Amino acid sequence: VVVPKDSLGMERYLGSGAIKGVGPSLAARIVRQFGDDTFRIIEENAGFVRHELSLVMRSRTVPQLTFVRDGSMEYGSKMDALFSGLHKED
Repeated sequence: VVVPKDSLGMERYLGSGAIKGVGPSLAARIVRQFGDDTFRIIEENAGFVRHELSLVMRSRTVPQLTFVRDGSMEYGSKMDALFSGLHKED
């Protein structure tokens, strides 16, 4: 799972329906509570999250959860800024 770095991205990701039972309003409260540490806290408590998923999924086996930070949005924003700068010079 690739997760965003900024609070808005975290809120959108959590509220996207990727996690059953977490909608936009709950995602907003979670991110408001933990801020930029939201995914760090989730990572540190992956065992608990995995257990809760097993209850929701009604499954005895749930894959190991690994959260990976995704820098592509940040990189894309930098590239957009560079391209915008090129158009201004014309």
